[in-house]
Amino acid sequence: MKVLVLEKRHLVGGAAVSEEVFPGYVFSRASYVLSLLRQKVIQELFPPNWRDELVLYKREAPSFTPTRDGRYMLLGVNEETNFREISKFSRQDAIAFKDYLNKLDEIVDIVNPIIDTSPSDNIVDLMKMAINTKPSNEQTLSQIY
Repeated sequence: MKVLVLEKRHLVGGAAVSEEVFPGYVFSRASYVLSLLRQKVIQELFPPNWRDELVLYKREAPSFTPTRDGRYMLLGVNEETNFREISKFSRQDAIAFKDYLNKLDEIVDIVNPIIDTSPSDNIVDLMKMAINTKPSNEQTLSQIY
């Protein structure tokens, strides 16, 4: 068997490629997106034992954002670090960040039950889905901002 690999970019590897995006900072350009793949999709695409030989490396901080002026923001270590890091840019945003995360959790609670559901043309099914959706019981997303 012969295999032909065609790659538009100068590096072969697609999402698995790590490269220097900003001077001094090496990133895996798209492999993070794979971590967002829904469990249902993974089960449909991969054999049951696909993780047997997979090695996962846990990041110390899930989010690192460098800026062109040399500053950076490191998020996800803990609440205290998140507050300190966001405060480097905006104290007001740092104070609001916990409310922002709580609101995101509410959105996830609403979206998760329906994201893997096929759309329906049946009005009764749509009404049942709407009734079972968890309503926000506090503030709206626009109130956080």
